[in-house]
Formats: sequence, C-alpha cells, structure tokens
Amino acid sequence: MPRCSAELRFDLTAVLRLAEDAAAASEHTTRWEPGPTLNHPGFDVDAGACLILVRDDGVYLMSTDKNAPRDTGGRVPRCYARGFDPGSGDWWSRWNRTGLPGDDFAEYLEVVESGLLDELRAAAEDGYRWFVITLSESNLSLSYERGIPPMPGERAPSDE
Repeated sequence: MPRCSAELRFDLTAVLRLAEDAAAASEHTTRWEPGPTLNHPGFDVDAGACLILVRDDGVYLMSTDKNAPRDTGGRVPRCYARGFDPGSGDWWSRWNRTGLPGDDFAEYLEVVESGLLDELRAAAEDGYRWFVITLSESNLSLSYERGIPPMPGERAPSDE
C-alpha cells in the first residue's frame, strides 16, 4: 500500500517574514482546544507566536499576528506551498495524488520557544531557498532546500 505523504515547499524569505511578524506581534489569534471530556465544549486559547499550516483553499502558511495587515479582500498575508496555490493551477488534484485526506486542517508551529525562528534565520543566511514541510497522516517534519524543486507530481530534472 503506498505511503500517503506530501512534501510542501514554501519560499523561505516569505516564511521568515511571517515568522518574524508572529514573534513581534503584541496580540495573537486564538485557537480552539477540545475540552477534557466528551461533554465539555472546549475553549479558545491564545495561540502565541506561531506559523499556521493551513489546508483549505490551497495549502499555505500564515502568521498568528492578530493585527497583521489585510489585503483588499480582507485576507492576512499567506505563503502558499509551491504547486498548491489556487491561483496557479489545479492544486486540488495535486493534493489528491498525495493520498492524504481532503479535510481542511490547521497545524500550529510555534516559532520562538521551539527555536524555529532561529532555524529559519540561519537557513536564510546559509543560502537556502525553500522551507520544506513533509507531512504524513501521523508525522510532520521540517527541512530546507537550496535548488528549484520540481512541481508536486513532477520528476526532478536529471543531472545528465
């Protein structure tokens, strides 16, 4: 049975800008936490300084900066994963080929205490171009790449 996973590549400069915004923000958005028991409704908590990995209309990262400037459509800044921007083609078919569920989700990546912001800064200084999130149904891992990767579902060019 094939392993369900996706390698999501984000422009490192844009991701670093979002992480810096989250870290510098005076107020952060909230996230919903489930209650301790099934009959407890849950509650909102301060998300803190985070990047949010979102899968809804595309796959993108955004900041938890509550006061982030909005565009004319009312949207906060986003950094779409390469090949998963709804404005650049059939991102939905690419997502379906990963084998991962099609449900919307939001995953919070803490940037200050985790050291992620420092890692992003160091990767940018070392000449990396891409922030890569490898996602499966049970794991999430982070890495960095220098070159221009193929679009999801394409083969990398050979060195011949």
